Amino acid sequence: NTTNFILGIPNGGLEIKNDNDAGKHFFHQHFGSTKPLISFFGTKLLSDKGVNKLSEDDVLRCFMVVALSTFLCPNLDTHPSPKYLEPLIDVKSSSKWNWPKFVYEWLMTYIAKFQKESKSKEQTSKTLGGCGHLLAVCISSLLLKSFFIPIIFLNIDLFFFFCVVSLD
Repeated sequence: NTTNFILGIPNGGLEIKNDNDAGKHFFHQHFGSTKPLISFFGTKLLSDKGVNKLSEDDVLRCFMVVALSTFLCPNLDTHPSPKYLEPLIDVKSSSKWNWPKFVYEWLMTYIAKFQKESKSKEQTSKTLGGCGHLLAVCISSLLLKSFFIPIIFLNIDLFFFFCVVSLD
């Protein structure tokens, strides 16, 4: 419910089962690339005119890949994860899937991975995948004891400024 409340993604629906093969196969056949970069989909959206005109489904598909890869379910890879491609095959029914649960579980997986890497004695850079905006709002709500104020923050710099000022 928190993911739904903070990000405004409709709650409920079919569980996303991470059928990597179906999504990978469809995107390979449809876009003609075995493992396109996230920027491939962004470029397609930006060049959506004239002879490069995308179908309505492809506009939504490309937008969802960019949104999932960079905001809702980012990781360290420059390629979209095949874990969320299956629901984008029939893009008109993408709203029938339980995206809040998927985004939440993605974030929890990356928090656990970060914690495990933090305990490691190796001197490697440690990064956190998952929806940072969701995490920031949840943390701020704990710090500020309110869900009302943090939801207004779309600018992460403004968010941190408010946290510093409010804690003084």
